[in-house]
Amino acid sequence: MPREIEASTQALREKFSALLASESLDIRDLASAVATFFYRGDRTWPDACLIQVETRSGTKIEDAVGHDGRRAEILRDDSGRSDRERRS
Repeated sequence: MPREIEASTQALREKFSALLASESLDIRDLASAVATFFYRGDRTWPDACLIQVETRSGTKIEDAVGHDGRRAEILRDDSGRSDRERRS
């Protein structure tokens, strides 16, 4: 596995673990967890990643990071879908 992908995977693992810990959750509390990667143009590296988690009790949590690993703001269109991001 390329070093960049390995580093990104580790960063995602750490971000996901921090998100769970910040909400006092354990992996067993989850009903689903989805990571969505956003690309612009013909780039091979994602510009952002959105993490969405739903617990078994129905609580929904989400967080986003930009290509540099810094927290990103989640912008939504009128339907409520995440469709763009910009660094906060």
